[in-house]
Parts: sequence; C-alpha cells; structure tokens
Amino acid sequence: MAASTHDAAAFRRAVEATPLPETVPALLDQAAARHPDRVIWNFFERNESYTYREAQEWVARTANALRALGVRKGSHVGIMTPNVGAFPITWLALARLGAVAVALNTRYTPREVDYVLRDSDADFFVVHESLRSIYEAIPDKPPRLSHDRIVVIEGAGSGYGVWEELAAAASPHFAPQDPVHADDVLNIQYTSGTSGFPKGCLLTHRYWLTMGRSHSAITEMPIERALYNQNFFYLSGPCNATMCMYLGATFFFASKPSPAKFVEWARKH
Repeated sequence: MAASTHDAAAFRRAVEATPLPETVPALLDQAAARHPDRVIWNFFERNESYTYREAQEWVARTANALRALGVRKGSHVGIMTPNVGAFPITWLALARLGAVAVALNTRYTPREVDYVLRDSDADFFVVHESLRSIYEAIPDKPPRLSHDRIVVIEGAGSGYGVWEELAAAASPHFAPQDPVHADDVLNIQYTSGTSGFPKGCLLTHRYWLTMGRSHSAITEMPIERALYNQNFFYLSGPCNATMCMYLGATFFFASKPSPAKFVEWARKH
C-alpha cells in the first residue's frame, strides 16, 4: 500500500508539473500542429467528419462570423443543438473570442429554455433547426435576443442567420482582438435542476484543460479512438473532447445516446 501511495503521489506531481496550454483553442492549435490530417471528430451517423486542420479552420471561420454579428469577449451565447459538427466548432469559436457558451439541454421545454436564456443573460442564441420550434413557442422572448442575434444550424429558410452560410463566408484566418486567459469563463454549465430550476456553474478554460489533461494522463493504454454515446451539452462532452485533443485521438459522436446500439457502435468504431 505504501508503494502504491508513493507511486500515486509521484504520478500526481508529474501531471501537475506539466504546463497547461493558456486556453482550450491553444490546445486545439497544438494538436493540429502535431496531427493536421488526423480526424478529430467523426459524426458517423451523419457521415460528417473533420481533421484537426479542418476543425481549426472552421473554428476560425465561425469565430469571425460570430464576431461580425457582435459577439465579443464576455458575451454569453446560448447553444441548443443535438450532436452535430457545429456544436464543438461553435464552442471552440466562442473560446477563441473569449465569449461564454451556455449549452441548453435539447429536452428542455419552452419554459425551461426561456428560464436559462434569461438567467444566463444570453446575448445571442445558436439553435438547431430541429429545435427552433421550442424557442419559437416562448410567448415573450428574452429581450436581449433580437432577431439578428439568433443563428440557426441547418436553418436555410428559417428567416434567421444560417450557421453554415455565415461560417462559410467568413475568413479562415482569425486575428484575436481581446486577450483570452486560462481563468476566463468559457461555460455557464447548468445543473439538472432536480430540486428547482437549474443553476449555472461558471467553468473556465483552466477547468476544461485540467479535466482533459487529467483524463488523458490516467489512461493505461494509448487511446486513438473514443466513442461518445452521450449528449455534448453535458459535462462529459467538452471534457472528453479536450482529452482527445491532448491525445491526438479521434472522437466518435453518436447523434443521440442509444444503449441498444452501443455495443454495435463500439465494435465498429
């Protein structure tokens, strides 16, 4: 037991002595420099995938598109979408800008969506077309969210800004305007609200970097492929995404959780 305790303490010191990147996008940049042509995300049910270099480019495009809409350092941006490529891309784009992501549960009712958008002081809202009707069902929309501050993923014909069109039209080169640091807030993560309405937890770049670093350090075998059978709006999504960036691994996304299909997916991917 003494030897095991000693080994654990030495391991902890070694992990803690390793410098963290300054921000989550800095981690992406490091990984893209090492593995530019390796796939970072594979949304296998959608036939949608990105290499590390492609992810880096789409993050830059999206950050530029959001900045053109008025997103700045400190802006709060709601995101409500199933597992599609635009989700991690938008999360990292907001991280580039120093903005704050507010991920909404895709099973929220209009009342719950309204509550979180108001409670988080959301300045902008990115929503998937399949979930737009939930927002539209809110009788009195949050006053901060004017029509021009809403972007719809896969929302051609929605009457709002279309994520794909805005990102594709933006520059693939991002020049920061505001410094972003490890202790800047990146997420307002809402609890399940078991005993009342959900409560927002402030999570910094350092939080995600530490979680990803810790998870990558404790693996007992090299990880090249990780299967994610959960929703990215949960804590485990960004945590495992940062872990994969540390490891240069490919993150396989199921469109939605399925216990029935999990073994099949694990065998295949």
